[in-house]
Amino acid sequence: MKKIAISIVAFVLGIVLYIAPVHAYGFNIGIDASNDAIIRGGTVQVTFSTKNFDFGNQGIDAVSGTIEYSKDVFETVTADDIQGQNNWGISYNDGKILCVPNGQGYVKTEGALFTITFKVKDAAALGETQITAKSFLINDAESGQRISTPDVSKTLSVKTISSNVYKFTEDKIVGIKPNTKVEDFKKNIIGTDIKVSDQSGNALEDGKFVGTGMTMTAGGETYTLIVMGDVNGDGTISTTDVAKMKMHLIELRKLEGAYLYAANVDGDEEVTITDLSKIRKAFFGELEL
Repeated sequence: MKKIAISIVAFVLGIVLYIAPVHAYGFNIGIDASNDAIIRGGTVQVTFSTKNFDFGNQGIDAVSGTIEYSKDVFETVTADDIQGQNNWGISYNDGKILCVPNGQGYVKTEGALFTITFKVKDAAALGETQITAKSFLINDAESGQRISTPDVSKTLSVKTISSNVYKFTEDKIVGIKPNTKVEDFKKNIIGTDIKVSDQSGNALEDGKFVGTGMTMTAGGETYTLIVMGDVNGDGTISTTDVAKMKMHLIELRKLEGAYLYAANVDGDEEVTITDLSKIRKAFFGELEL
């Protein structure tokens, strides 16, 4: 009797699972900028993506929403400023945006939807500004159900200096490659009166390598430099960096501040054996950081 009851329950459950449609249940919008620091008269590329997607059987066939930004900071965005990504076709009018796949079929994987090139006004006020993805919806292709996500904003800072190569984040400049000389570093900075100082505050001459923990001052602003994988501050990748990574990972001597930041070469916000592996490969010439 017990076996019969269990069989009946399993049979009923199987029918329910068979006839119950599986739909997309949720998602988030991600906003990533080519640089967190923007300069008057310059541009910044901002990419909008679907993230943390719980897909249904068929996927999605439409995304819509509104892009809000300060028109005191940025020039008015037009359709020409927007580029669809991952085969998404884009329609745009005065902040309203619609994404529909190019051609037949549905989208079943999360990723970039579109990129907007924002143009910063020459007279933009210095300070923080936000770009917001508001009231975004996706359409579940199977059920036709519209699914919403919370609004999300990206904060950018209008500054007197910026870079098309390095990324400014809070009080740091990141993305500097090992073995970068002062003169080459300066070429990649947009601004005037650029001064690079070592960890003791002494001016660093051209021909010297910039290293983690050094600083750059320009336009009245000061930033700490982060050289990828350089955890001892000499601007290169050496056996010392490998040794310091090992001591950090076994908690014998922990890295801190800018040096801990430099150790996270894979950018996942956690220093692990993967970062150690990449630094070792860089030392042996098997990988370029």
